[in-house]
This record gives sequence, structure tokens and C-alpha cells, in this order.
Amino acid sequence: MSSIVKTLFLLHLVLLLPGLRLQGQADRYVDSLSSLLNKVTSDTARADILFALSDYTSTDSATGVGYAKKAFTLELNAFYTGKAHFYMGLALFDYDHDRAIREFTLADSLLAPFDQQEAFLLRSRSWSNIAGLYQRKSENEKFVDLLLTKAIPLAEQAGDSSRVGRSYLMLALPFMNFGEYDKAIAYFEKSIAMLKRWDASGNDLADAYVNLAKCNILSKRAGKAKPLLDSAWLILGQNPESFYVPAYYSVLSMYYVWIKDFTAAEKSLNKGLEIAERKKYTGDIRMLLYGKVEIFEQQKEYGKAIDILKKLLDENHISVLGDKITVYRHLSLMEAKRGNMEEAFNWLNAYSDLKDSLYDTQTRLKISDLELKYNYSEKEKQLLLAQNKARLQQVYTGVSLAGFAVAVLAFLFFFRQRKAKTEQQLKSMEQQQQIEVTKALLLGEEKERSRLARELHDGMGGLLANVRMQMEEMLEEDAAGRKHTLIRKMDNSVQELRRIARNMMPESLLRSGLESAIIDLCQSFSTDRVRIEYQLMNIERSIPQQEQLIIYRIVQELLANALRHAGASEIFVQCSQAEKMFHITVEDNGVGFDARGIAGKQKGIGFENIRSRVEFLNGRLEVSSASNKGTVINIEIYVSEPA
Repeated sequence: MSSIVKTLFLLHLVLLLPGLRLQGQADRYVDSLSSLLNKVTSDTARADILFALSDYTSTDSATGVGYAKKAFTLELNAFYTGKAHFYMGLALFDYDHDRAIREFTLADSLLAPFDQQEAFLLRSRSWSNIAGLYQRKSENEKFVDLLLTKAIPLAEQAGDSSRVGRSYLMLALPFMNFGEYDKAIAYFEKSIAMLKRWDASGNDLADAYVNLAKCNILSKRAGKAKPLLDSAWLILGQNPESFYVPAYYSVLSMYYVWIKDFTAAEKSLNKGLEIAERKKYTGDIRMLLYGKVEIFEQQKEYGKAIDILKKLLDENHISVLGDKITVYRHLSLMEAKRGNMEEAFNWLNAYSDLKDSLYDTQTRLKISDLELKYNYSEKEKQLLLAQNKARLQQVYTGVSLAGFAVAVLAFLFFFRQRKAKTEQQLKSMEQQQQIEVTKALLLGEEKERSRLARELHDGMGGLLANVRMQMEEMLEEDAAGRKHTLIRKMDNSVQELRRIARNMMPESLLRSGLESAIIDLCQSFSTDRVRIEYQLMNIERSIPQQEQLIIYRIVQELLANALRHAGASEIFVQCSQAEKMFHITVEDNGVGFDARGIAGKQKGIGFENIRSRVEFLNGRLEVSSASNKGTVINIEIYVSEPA
């Protein structure tokens, strides 16, 4: 078998099993595919190789995006263009969530007209990934809806039962997390039934066993958990360093806690932590440390539990606001159980500051718990002090002072809340005023540009043309060389004048619309030393002309910055529209810069012009850059409906 045939067979395996990772052979696969890329001539074959390379290197987002981007430079049909957007979404999955969602959505729309198995499978994977990204944003209803209405039906149309099984596994998780255990168990069992049939030795089946065991423990049916965990280990034990192993040890420790074997539970957690910390699995580290907190709490070792919770905060294992709120709540509870009411109140106050309302359900439960302890303590004191009036009076005085202190703290809290609300209103008014000022400045600037362009074109242009004619008549008897030199200089002056007028008010924008104007702009900036590629999608001509002009100015300024300051030799411009949302991406391979300076004092006039125009259209601007690594600028703006 020739080396090219072998590599094509490898490529076929890669595309069929995108999750495959053979640790010791990954570099050889990448080298083989890169070598094959230089040998094949078909654009579709080259695209498939680039897709495989992008998927294999997706853990390094920049490399994965680079391979996916190269596919867009090829001559591809609609089907392969859809595949290109899918693999671009995969490369961006951990790097830019919003852009990844856009790429997966574009892939689905481009692949929708095709009724072949691969199209259904890629569309199913696209919606599964979109659902997963929404779950990361805590939009669980959308996550469930997309799996049920999009991902699973498309996987069934593709005839891929293993993917249907994985989708049921994903679907069960939010039901388990929200305490709907019967629904979760039903979906886990569906997942296991399908995966046992089609992928009996796969990690997904092991993951389903582990989560079903966890669900049974949480629903007080822990007796069913051990056989499920044993089934999971038959698979995971073949690869003890697998990504799924820390979760197995976490659930195994829950089972040991249930049977009150705390030593075995802690030992299991330590095994999981050893792997998770070595592999830097942040989510698993957080989960396993929470498991230790539960063990120490049940053993009434509250000091150790507090140390673990503080470790979660200090070592930045907590990034989601909801997790931080949970840690604050547990710290307050642990301190209260230790009898340290002052620290408990401080943590409870920090917890309350992160909640939208002081009277959130969890907060009320915590206050009720502390109040019960306080009332019990007071009753005990009253029984002990009933024999002594003087001491009883002291208790009354102390209670009164405590009530007064609580009232003062409550007053200060609500005063601070009201002050913050007032400050937010003032800030909103200032922002609105700034938008109005910006609007007036932009309108005035464009009107002045338009006026100057007309004056230059109609006034100076006509005058120079007349001077040329008269000069030509005066120089008819003069030497031909001198005559042609003067007329050529005059023609150059007229041409430069027209160029300036077009730059101030682009004719192609007024005549042919925004898409043609951006194409002309990219072509006008291209030179022998600078190659500019562009991709324009779904740009509607119904965008109000003023907003078209602002978008044009933004792209113009971005290109000017890339050429003037970055020293780029390659620039990629992408503009797309999805209803009222307009997306602009400009990437270059220039010298880059410290992107943090943009948020500080290092603000150039050109960048301020871009920022003010984006803010005027209620948009959002993101800059990603580093020295000698190029620059990526993403802009999202909202366009109006035509009047």
C-alpha cells in the first residue's frame, strides 16, 4: 500500500471518528497529513485534510483556527463550505463562544439543502455543540430545547445511534442538576441502551454509567450505584489517565460517604485529584474539592472544610458567579456551625452582595437557620437566668442592642443598594448623553465630508479641467515634450483630486451599496506587498444609508490601522449579517500590540474613531493581540430596520 493511500485511509478514520486521540501517534498523524496536503490537487481533498488537521490541533485554538481558515481560500461547493464553517466552529469552541455559535449556525444553514448522511451528522453535531455552549452560559432551557428539537432528530435521520445515545446523555445532565431525578434516570438509561449496542467499550458509555450512579445516590437509591460504578470501571480501568476517570472517583466517593466509609471516600477523592491536578482539569478539581468539603462537614471537621473552600477561592478554581455564591454560602454555614457568628455574618453579607435580592430563597433559609440557633440559645439563657433578675436584665439589654445593631446594618444595606441604583441611573443618563453627542459629531463629520467632496469634485475638478484645456491650447506651438509633461502633471492632479473626493464620500456606496463598497475598499488597499482577502455574507441593501456609511468607515479605519501601524502583509476581512446583528472581523499578521493598552491610556485617534462609531450603533468591540502574533478585532453592531 503506497504512503498516499495509507494517509488517505488515516484521513478517512479521522473524519469518521473526530474524537479519536492516540497520544503517542498524534505528531506522526499531523506530519503525514501535512505532507499529503502538498501532494493532492483536488480542492475538496485538500479541504478534508485541513479539516482533519484543524480537528486534531483544536486544543491549540490558534493552530486549529489557522487550518480551518485556510479551507476558505479554496474553491469549494456549498456542501464543503458548510463543512468549513463547522470545523471553524470546533476550533473556536473553547476560544470564542459567540463566534463559534455563529459558525455552527452558518454550517447548519448551508448543509440543510443536502439529504445525505454526512450532512445530517454534521448538522446534529453543530446543534449539539451550540447546545453545549448555551449550557455554559447557564441557559439550560435552550440547551434542552436544542437537543430535543435539533440535535437528536438530525442524528436519527443520519442513522447514527451512538450519537443519539450521547445526546440523551447530555440531555439527562441538567435534569439531574435541577433535582428532576426520574427524568434524568430515564434519559441515562436510554443513553446506556443505545451506547451498549453501538459503542460498548467507549468512554461515553462509562460516563453514562457514572452519571446514572450519581443520580441514584442523589435520589436516595444509592444501593443501585455500586454495580453501575463497577461497570464503568471495566471500561475506564483500561485507560486510568482518561479524562473521565476523575468524575468516576468523585461519584465513587459519594457512594462511600453514603455507606459512612469516610476513609475510603477521602482516598477515592485523592486519587481523582492527583489526576485532575496533573492534567489541569479545573472543573474536576472543583468537583473533587467540593466532595472533600462534604466529607469534613459530615465528620464535623468544619475547620478543614473551611480551608478547602478558601482554597477554591484563592487558587482561582471558581470562575462562575453561581459557584462563587455557593462557596460563600458554605463558608457562612461552616463558620456558623463552628459557633463563629461574626465570620458567618461576614460571609453571609458577601453572599448577599452577589445576589440580586437579599430575600433570595437560599438566603432566607440561611437566615432562618441562624435565627433558630439564636432563639434556642436565648431560651436556654432564659432558663438559666430566671433565678437572677439582674442577669436577666442584662440579657434584655444585650438583645435590644443586638436588635438595634441589626436594624442599623439593614438600614446601611438598603441605603447602599439605593445609592448604587441611583449611581447606575446617573451612569445610564451620562451614557445616553454621550451617545447623543457622538451622534451629532458623526452626522456633522459626514455632512462636512459630503460637502467638501462635492466642492472638490464640482468646483476644483471643473476648474482644473478648464485650466488643462486652456494650457493645451497655449502650448500647441510649444515643444511636444514640455507640453505632454505639463498635461500629464495636470491629469495626475485631477486624478488625485477625484481619489480624495471618493475617499471622503465613496461613490460605490451610494451607487451599489455597502457590499460593493467594501469590496472596492479592500481592492484599493491591496498592493504587491499586502494581500487582502475578504468574505462577505448575507449583507442586506436595506440597511439605512447612514449606518452603511458608519460600517464602511469602521472597515476603512481598521484596514488603515493594519497597514499604517501593524506592518501586515496579509489581512482577512469578514463581514456578515444575521437579521439586525452585523458582524465585522479583521485579522492581520502584523507586529501586534498590547491589547490591554486599548482599555487604558494608549488610545490613538483612529481607534477612538472606531470605538465611538461602534458605541453609536450599540455595538461591542473585542481586540485580541500580542507582540509579533498579529491582531484579531471582532465587532458586533446592531443595524436598524429601513424606515
